[in-house]
Amino acid sequence: MKFLISAAGTGGHVFPALEFGKECIKNNHEVIWIGTKTGIEKTKLDGILFGLPVSLEIFSESGLGQIQRFFVSADGNARQEELSDWPLQSGFVKSLLGQMNGVVNYAANLLVDQSEELTSNLLTIQSNLQGAALSLPSPFGKNPESILPLNIELKYGDQDLVSGTLGEKLSFVLDPGSPNNNGIVYLGDDEIDLAS
Repeated sequence: MKFLISAAGTGGHVFPALEFGKECIKNNHEVIWIGTKTGIEKTKLDGILFGLPVSLEIFSESGLGQIQRFFVSADGNARQEELSDWPLQSGFVKSLLGQMNGVVNYAANLLVDQSEELTSNLLTIQSNLQGAALSLPSPFGKNPESILPLNIELKYGDQDLVSGTLGEKLSFVLDPGSPNNNGIVYLGDDEIDLAS
């Protein structure tokens, strides 16, 4: 059976329609979606991500009658198991997550650029890692009560690049496009030119 679903404007209309569409697809029905060129108004939602509650804020910007950028902000917590089991997780990150126990807090911001001058999309993730223990050598090991700032920036589009910091003594750059499937890790220098 085919379903034609039309929803636009606020998340109060769009997200129930999306859930209905998912159920249709799960039951082997075809779904045709009709939306809007003006995008989604700023919408706040509460849901579940990585098995725990999350607060989301979603909105878009439009120009010239087309959606130019789509934004999603998320604040929540995640367990090591759900983060490790994410299908797109790299082997490097999985090995680091294997050294973690507990629940980690996070704030994430996603920008999806659909404009003609698209250079790259961006996902930033920040956490103080409070609530999680890390079984790593000093100065990166920590107990659940202590704070160790983690900042990650994932750029994808024209060039894929993952960079970030852990505490004040470690910075890293991963090049997912390298011949090594897990990327290249550089420690201690965030000014490395991956092109050379």
